[in-house]
Amino acid sequence: MIKSSLTSWFDDTGRAAFDGERKTVTALFADIKGSMELMEDLDPEEARAIIDPALKLMMGAIAQVERLAREIDDCERRASLVEPGAKS
Repeated sequence: MIKSSLTSWFDDTGRAAFDGERKTVTALFADIKGSMELMEDLDPEEARAIIDPALKLMMGAIAQVERLAREIDDCERRASLVEPGAKS
């Protein structure tokens, strides 16, 4: 799934199809101490059942931060539209 979506990012020459485009990306790198030792003898399904709740909490925190950032951006954009000295 990832491989097919990544190939769509490049044109026939191998250049990135989005040259010049900039986007904000949120990335989370987490090292869960002891997770490898905890999961080394488990089936993938059992390991995922242990890790998924923590990942969902982290993803929820990221979503909250992104929502707050959008709200701040909206407020800043609206504030820039207000003429200095104008009565509200």
